[in-house]
Amino acid sequence: MSNVSPELLKTANDVTDLIEDMVEYYCREEQVSGEKVYTMIATLCAIKLSDFPDSRFSRYQSEEE
Repeated sequence: MSNVSPELLKTANDVTDLIEDMVEYYCREEQVSGEKVYTMIATLCAIKLSDFPDSRFSRYQSEEE
């Protein structure tokens, strides 16, 4: 990890903490499994990333190749 800047590491840790806190709260309040919520988050992330034209998740990538 020596090629990762301290700023990027801090941002990644902050985002991770935020997501974990939100998932914990939601699961506790709504009695939903963490696995289900993290699966939903992973799917949503892939969909959101596909909106970026240069993303490896782009839904249009296969049409262009």
